[in-house]
Amino acid sequence: MAMTNEIQLPTSSQERILQKRGYTLLNKVGEGSYSKVFQSEYKDSKGNKWRLACKIVDTRKTTKSFNTKFFPRELEIMSTLNFPYIVRIHSILQRRQVFFMFMDYAKNGDMLNFIQSNGAIKEEKAQIWFSQILNALKYLHDRGIAHRDLKCENILLTSSYNTKLADFGFARHTTNEKGVILFVMLNKSMPFDDQSLKKLYEDQIGRKWKIRAQCR
Repeated sequence: MAMTNEIQLPTSSQERILQKRGYTLLNKVGEGSYSKVFQSEYKDSKGNKWRLACKIVDTRKTTKSFNTKFFPRELEIMSTLNFPYIVRIHSILQRRQVFFMFMDYAKNGDMLNFIQSNGAIKEEKAQIWFSQILNALKYLHDRGIAHRDLKCENILLTSSYNTKLADFGFARHTTNEKGVILFVMLNKSMPFDDQSLKKLYEDQIGRKWKIRAQCR
């Protein structure tokens, strides 16, 4: 039988086990190729509650390279991170081949959706957010970690509209300082047209990009 990448919803037995640990899964808020993300709640023994996100990964539905290289590296790196502008892991629970990764919940979604809904970001706000992103990257690079998938979709916005860098599926112990996030923030568009790979390469080498007039 061919393997399907479809991640099933948590079973009732899995949810009961999570609830015994204080975790309750709420509504689904997103999904990727190999995961689903749920809004969740954690309640400790004293009755204190926290709103979290839960990323569910069923390794029976993924590829060999994901299971042996990318996913273990993501778990190892994220478990070591503790910085205000980076999504922090609360706990990782495993039920056989299914992993439940509880982490910071970003109420206001990702930066790309924010830009698409609200337009280009004003320079004053862009300065604040980009400073937060750079601080997060410095924290990573000081520890020899490269994110390797920097894009607006992977920058989340908290309830107080601060940024949190997320999605460490391609992260590894190295360095890489390239990215175009600031351009997208200020212009609501990508700096290069990727419909033609040849033209994309030529424009990148020639640094042929245009910034909207208000930013000049």
